[in-house]
Amino acid sequence: MVSLLLTGAAGYLGRAIAAEAAARGVALRTTSRHDPNHPRDLARDDLGGLLDGVDVVIHAAGRMAGDDAAQARDTIAPTERLRAAAGGRRFVLISSLSVLDYAALPEGATVDETLQRETRPETRDAYTRAKLAQESIVDDTSALILRPGAIYGAGRLWNGHLGVAKGPVLLRIGRAGEVPLIHVASAARAVLDAALSNLTGTLHLVDDALPSRAEYVAMLARGGWPRLTLPLPWPLVRAASRIAGGPGLLTPEILAARMMPLRYSNARARAALSWQPERDHAARVAEAQLAEAAR
Repeated sequence: MVSLLLTGAAGYLGRAIAAEAAARGVALRTTSRHDPNHPRDLARDDLGGLLDGVDVVIHAAGRMAGDDAAQARDTIAPTERLRAAAGGRRFVLISSLSVLDYAALPEGATVDETLQRETRPETRDAYTRAKLAQESIVDDTSALILRPGAIYGAGRLWNGHLGVAKGPVLLRIGRAGEVPLIHVASAARAVLDAALSNLTGTLHLVDDALPSRAEYVAMLARGGWPRLTLPLPWPLVRAASRIAGGPGLLTPEILAARMMPLRYSNARARAALSWQPERDHAARVAEAQLAEAAR
């Protein structure tokens, strides 16, 4: 039986991967610096024994927020140490669609694995720079890089592809273009399928039947938020970003990565894996909203 090590097991996706492995009867060892019983800091602690008997490493640990110093400490350094310790073991990195060079695309283009990585990381945020660094560390013939889209589910329905939230108000930027969603359970299924395969290279993970920005916001509004949506035309916001040149979302490269009207393909992952993506996003959003209301 194949034995797997999962880092970041206390994280949002990590918990779902662990649950999926348990449901399938897959041997899974977990580690996390947030484990209340056995915390392990991959950047500082001794990794001796952690990989004993492990065939495949699924590296899902990393920060979702923080500046470059925080990302270097908690995302990049752990990846460097773990990749070195893993030796010739199969290595699966959970990266992100954020690493791509969106500014090079025309509006309406389809995002797939042929799109190159960002060539000007200094124009992007610290999270993207850290993910780019992670990919550079593990990008070899023995590794598989998985790039999930915006992972959603109970407790995580918001994502940065919608606009700017101000309390009960959403400034929605544009209405067209798909939101690159993947439900957390769907992502966990795909990750485990990929880890148990012999695949290398890169796969993009998004679900089927992706909603437009306006459609997804309408799904969210049925649960009570946003109470008011103020649409901002995409051409106007893009023109403003080119004039202002920043900061944040007004940086052209960041704006393109989050808001440009695009389509997203999962064709390569669907062909390579036994994975069945999610399709009914309205039902999954409604389930998440009910779960959140019951808390």
